[in-house]
Amino acid sequence: MSDQISHYENKLKYEIDAWDLFTALEKDENIIVIDARYEETYEREHIPSAINIPHRTMSEKTTAHLIWRDWDFRLRN
Repeated sequence: MSDQISHYENKLKYEIDAWDLFTALEKDENIIVIDARYEETYEREHIPSAINIPHRTMSEKTTAHLIWRDWDFRLRN
């Protein structure tokens, strides 16, 4: 059982649910939203300020412009 708990605790370090995202955006927290859907779907409708990186193209190269340090996400200029 401890393996399962550890798995989900680690997963929650990198993912949040819809309510937590809504709350973070309402509080104007420093957060980057990555929309991993196809570009066409993203263009039709998406969360304001979301970045589109389709999941099939997501790699170290396509995410290199994102910087992560101690939970502080920023876009590299």
